[in-house]
Amino acid sequence: MGGISGKTGPLIGSSWKGKAVLRAKPVYKKNRAFTQLQLNQQEKFKLMRNFLIGIEYLLLLAFKTGNKQRNGFHEAFSVNMREAIAGEVSPFRINYSNIRLSNGSITVLQPPVMMAEPGNKVKLVWSHPLQIGMNASDVDKAIAVFYAETDNLFLMSSFDNRRQDGELLFDATLFTGKEVHVWFLYLSDNEAKASKSQYLGRVMVTAL
Repeated sequence: MGGISGKTGPLIGSSWKGKAVLRAKPVYKKNRAFTQLQLNQQEKFKLMRNFLIGIEYLLLLAFKTGNKQRNGFHEAFSVNMREAIAGEVSPFRINYSNIRLSNGSITVLQPPVMMAEPGNKVKLVWSHPLQIGMNASDVDKAIAVFYAETDNLFLMSSFDNRRQDGELLFDATLFTGKEVHVWFLYLSDNEAKASKSQYLGRVMVTAL
């Protein structure tokens, strides 16, 4: 019949290291009381998941693991839970400067210079001199990610921008009058590799 996936009576079927396994379904008391540590962990888990889910598509590309049971989103979630949750007690918050949206070996060099432009535009400018032996290419895809905390909303630049362009101009009209957090990263032309993302800070989007 093959392996079982999901619940079947008092058992749960799953896969572990490529093998089908059965385990007993945990029994929880209806009035179960959680410890403060457990409540804190649940709050952190929900906070980070609600944040990262809006950029899941990019994380699946930019955090490749080579592990069939752990995709890029799972890896990004684990890294950011460990490095980017701020606060000693509830309510916890996200430390945006520590957030990582990609992880890999592509060379970034200096981070882009970011500036607000009239007409709700945000401009990023970077240098791109390449040297022999560098793990980089002129045609690496240059990607900027924008996040408005007030809306819990991500926007991402087109994948058509390349390292050799030296600049990226993004239309952030949807964020007019709002301050947004910005990250920058590279993906290889075939999207098989990524750089480590860089947090560029915050910028106010303005029509003037």
